[in-house]
Amino acid sequence: PDLPLLARAEDLADRKRMAAATTEALSRERSRQLADRQLAETARAGLGHVADPTPLQRRLALLDGAEERERALRQLEHRLDAQRAQLGERVARLGHGLADADALAALPLPSLGAAEATLRDLRLVDDALGRLHEAFSALEEQAGQAEARLALLKSGRPAPTDAAISAARRDRDIAWSALRPLALGERGRRDGDVESVVNLGRALVAADQLADERQVETQRLAELAQAERDLADLAVRQDAARKRLAEATARHGAVLRDWSGLWALSGLQLSADDRALALLREVESIRQARDQLRQEAAQAAAQRESIAFERAETDRLRAQLDLPALGEAPLRMADLRDAIAVAEARFLKARDHERDLRQLDEGQVDLAAREQVAAAVLAGLVAEADEVFPRLAIRAEASAGEARAAIDLWRDALQLCVKLEMAERRIAGIERDRDQFASRVAALLEE
Repeated sequence: PDLPLLARAEDLADRKRMAAATTEALSRERSRQLADRQLAETARAGLGHVADPTPLQRRLALLDGAEERERALRQLEHRLDAQRAQLGERVARLGHGLADADALAALPLPSLGAAEATLRDLRLVDDALGRLHEAFSALEEQAGQAEARLALLKSGRPAPTDAAISAARRDRDIAWSALRPLALGERGRRDGDVESVVNLGRALVAADQLADERQVETQRLAELAQAERDLADLAVRQDAARKRLAEATARHGAVLRDWSGLWALSGLQLSADDRALALLREVESIRQARDQLRQEAAQAAAQRESIAFERAETDRLRAQLDLPALGEAPLRMADLRDAIAVAEARFLKARDHERDLRQLDEGQVDLAAREQVAAAVLAGLVAEADEVFPRLAIRAEASAGEARAAIDLWRDALQLCVKLEMAERRIAGIERDRDQFASRVAALLEE
């Protein structure tokens, strides 16, 4: 055969080999797809009916923090109970027969500001009254001292008269006139001079004493007049102080009546001192604590209602997830999360299996298309083989390997032909050379 025919046959054999390989690969792929589909169908059937967990997840998301809220509510209720007991103890310590904080809140007590103002006024009046008592006592003491001094001044002897003072001075002058010449050296000493000196000394002392007594008495009289004026002034001041004391006492009584009036509606009788203010401050603190407690109790009631709804929703979720009911036990959201996680894992697995089944169905459609293409290609190759292979003495239905082997034989035959031709040429050359050599030898022999 010619080389183009061999080349076409070789190409046909190669294409048949590739078509056979493709057909075999498609067959293996179909077998694998069938096995995979069977496994996927078995796995999906093993999961049974699987619902989308998204609604459950949304419901669980709405319950996020429910466990913490319930725990916080329990702590709040415990704290409220402790605060109620503490308020009860504080009310009991106040005394006055009050049952509880509500009874204390209903008690018509005066305001702290009014009580402080009244007590401040009372203290001012008390201080003023104390100062007035002290001033009045001081005036009484001064008056007593002035009266005693006046009595002392009045108890002195009468003052010397002018005549007595003149007589004493005259006696002094007479005694001095008798001794004056002796003192001036106008006469000599006499026997009676000693007695005259004694009389002069006595006259001098008597005159000086009377003058001193007159001066002292004059001072006493001045002091007596001053004492009488002082006593009169003290009497006026005592009257004014007594009036102020009476006014302050009346003011003190009015403030005490105001103080009693502040407590009249409450029925309590409290002393006007800091203990009453301490009571009002404690009452105000208890009322504020009570109001705060009521607000927190209202919040706790609202939280209790919300948590009751969340517990009901939790019970519904647990029933839907085949979990046992909690009853009065605390919430365990971890159970729900775990169960929903398991349901989500099953759902994802089922979805993956269904996706695999869809992909396998799509793959089978694609495989069928490729098989159809491969069958068409193979049919074309068979038709071409019917035309080409018999021309090379190859069966039309021969496989690609058989055809290739036959074509290789043809290729070998061609090479043998070439070798044979070359050998024949060499033989012909040898024979020609032999003939030429024999002719030369013959020619030489003839020569």
